[in-house]
Amino acid sequence: MSGELSVKAQCLPFTQIPHTTRLFTDFLAYSPPVQPFYPRSPQFRDWLKDEASAIQYEPARRERVSNILERQNKSLGASPQTLANLERLL
Repeated sequence: MSGELSVKAQCLPFTQIPHTTRLFTDFLAYSPPVQPFYPRSPQFRDWLKDEASAIQYEPARRERVSNILERQNKSLGASPQTLANLERLL
């Protein structure tokens, strides 16, 4: 379509956004002064593996959740890959 407006997205670091507090930017940078107050980096990928490996659910709970999800997904026409992923919960 001619005459269509084009909008370009641009990500700005928080340091360039007016009125962003130093505490917030120090937290995002996980600088040494804030580390004693925040036990984890704000970067999700930095601590996801540690947290995920620490989660333990009893087998009966995992089976109940898997059964419910399998029933729901089958009724919605889930793909074989989805059903295979549900098997991984057990």
